[in-house]
Amino acid sequence: MKGFFGLFLKKEKDSFEEIDGGHRVSFTEKGQLTKERVKKIFDLQNIRYGGNISVYIGKGVNDIYFSAFDKCHQITSVEIEEGVTEIRCFAFRDCKNLKSIALPEGVDCVSEEMFSGCTSLSQVTLPSTVKTIGERAFLGCTSLKTVNIPDGVTLIRKKAFEGCSSLTSISIPGSVKEIEKNAFYSCEALERVTFDHGLEKIGDSAFAWCSSLKELALPDSVWNVDSGAFMGCSSLTSVMLSQRLQEIKDHAFSGCRSIEEIELPRVLSIIGEHAFDGCSSIRELKLPKLLKTIGKKAFSECTGLTVLKIPKSVTTIEERAFTFCKGLVIFCEAEKKPEGWSDRWIAAKRPLEWGCEITHKKMENDEDDEQG
Repeated sequence: MKGFFGLFLKKEKDSFEEIDGGHRVSFTEKGQLTKERVKKIFDLQNIRYGGNISVYIGKGVNDIYFSAFDKCHQITSVEIEEGVTEIRCFAFRDCKNLKSIALPEGVDCVSEEMFSGCTSLSQVTLPSTVKTIGERAFLGCTSLKTVNIPDGVTLIRKKAFEGCSSLTSISIPGSVKEIEKNAFYSCEALERVTFDHGLEKIGDSAFAWCSSLKELALPDSVWNVDSGAFMGCSSLTSVMLSQRLQEIKDHAFSGCRSIEEIELPRVLSIIGEHAFDGCSSIRELKLPKLLKTIGKKAFSECTGLTVLKIPKSVTTIEERAFTFCKGLVIFCEAEKKPEGWSDRWIAAKRPLEWGCEITHKKMENDEDDEQG
């Protein structure tokens, strides 16, 4: 009888132990894992425990609370058993020596700044239950080379992967509907991004200054690409845009000096300010016949362009739209300058012809195919 009650009353306790080459902290007591509970075992910010600590979080823990391991620089690895369903903001922020972690099934959000500043983190496994990758979740994780975004994630929040300078490739599943502003800003090693059909919105500067990105193909599910989305992607050579895009916003491809070919959507209505500023390798560009507006300095310094035909649908061209386009000859379908075109839309001595017939055979054939 005594043995029976002894088993009944037995309770798992958090513990700290020495192991070969370091220390191991185990959190097995039931309930919420808070920063205070972590400190109850030992002060993880105290250098005397050295720099090689592994953390085990058992099934009894259901919630890793705000900032639980914030700035615990000695941690190198974390093992989390299934049963934890919520990991809150800043949970592992600035764990500078954390190298790998796998989040358990049941966790549905990579919370705000969960791994922000984890500069040694090179391997992370996300469960199939994740729906959202939060703001600044992996901000500044400079050792992270790849991450698998599960099919089921619907939203990648702003600055989620900003400054992940070792990230080389990323695949965006069709479940993702929106990538918010600066999500992959300045991921300098990012060479390849694949987008499955389903994505709808790309936020401001989402992929700006991804200077190693070589190709871009946006699925036709995308209907909105915000300002500066691919600004400064200086290695980008080929761009295929969604045919649903009606506007290319300000600075969208500014500074993409290696773009050689780009096909504009048939339904495109607006090309924003500085949209292709500095795209000096573009040799040929066909403006769609539904285009209405060309913004200020939209094609500034597109020095590779030699011929451009402007359809009569264009009612507005803002000042200096084609400034510093040396060698460019422009043919306009309009008989004379429309009232909505700035007096400074083009340099006074730029070769220019009015009343030219413009046909885009490919576009016309596509339209015939659609009608047929």
